[in-house]
Amino acid sequence: MKKVFTLIIALFAIVSASMADDAITSLKLTTRINGKAAETHTIPANGFSVVDITDESTTSLIIQKAEVTTTGNVSDIYFFGSLYNSGSTPKSDSWMYFPMTNNGSSWVLDMGEGVELIESGWEGKTKIFEFYVQAKNGSGSDIFYNNGEQNYKVKFTIGSGGGSSDCTV
Repeated sequence: MKKVFTLIIALFAIVSASMADDAITSLKLTTRINGKAAETHTIPANGFSVVDITDESTTSLIIQKAEVTTTGNVSDIYFFGSLYNSGSTPKSDSWMYFPMTNNGSSWVLDMGEGVELIESGWEGKTKIFEFYVQAKNGSGSDIFYNNGEQNYKVKFTIGSGGGSSDCTV
């Protein structure tokens, strides 16, 4: 009887610990670069800090969708992003943020056809798109999905004829 009771207590401790583990467990970002087909990239929690695509002539960089999965009691999820010149840092007022919608199995930011990050007139410039995800845990504290306290960055150089005349960022 004592072994069964010990086993029940151990199982309760495991279940309680897993329920208290409020976290963002993954981030997927869907992009289209230079008019190619949309690609979904899984962003690792402690993987890259900067993806450098400056060896290509980027004429279009569109963010279509962001999707996160969570464990525990996570709410109020926002996708944050900033676009700025390489060699500088983002200004505090340059950060855009978008609320994500809970669809039952994950949280989604669906931008339809997408948001073009490149504006016409930027040919030859190198830009940084920096991003992360922020949410509230069960106790109301902020939690983040970033690269170990650093944000994710995509560095790209705009080629000739790049961007749209009605940039939305």
